[in-house]
Parts: sequence; structure tokens; C-alpha cells
Amino acid sequence: MRFPRRQFLHLAGAPKATPAEIVGTLNDAVGAGLADSNLQPKFVALGVEPRPMTPAEFKGFIAAEIDKWAKVIEFAGIKPE
Repeated sequence: MRFPRRQFLHLAGAPKATPAEIVGTLNDAVGAGLADSNLQPKFVALGVEPRPMTPAEFKGFIAAEIDKWAKVIEFAGIKPE
């Protein structure tokens, strides 16, 4: 069964105060898992396109997402309940 192309976002992060050494270790482990040749066919079968990022790239991505969705929320007049 194939689903229409959609964007699903799954993030792996750590609390802001996590030491850089631990963040680096986690990033390396996740990157290695995503690059595992045994997993690649499974990703393809699911239509998943992993996009590993460095911690700095991840930080920039999150900042851009917050900015993008804040504009959508403001434009739509969405208020917290």
C-alpha cells in the first residue's frame, strides 16, 4: 500500500542544557543508524527520506520552523485555548 506523498517530521533532540559531548555522541549514533545499509531498503519501502543534520543544522532548522509556523499562526489569528 502506498500513501500519497506527505511530509512527516520525526525529530530526535535533547534538552537545551545537555552537554555538547553528549549531543555529539547522540548525533553520531543516530547518523550511523540512518546510514546503515541494512535499513536503507526499509526506508525506501516506507517512502522515508532520512535527512540527518549536525547539531548546528538542527538548531537552525528548528529556529526556521518556529519562525515559519509563528507567521502562519499569526496570519490565521490562532489563539491559545
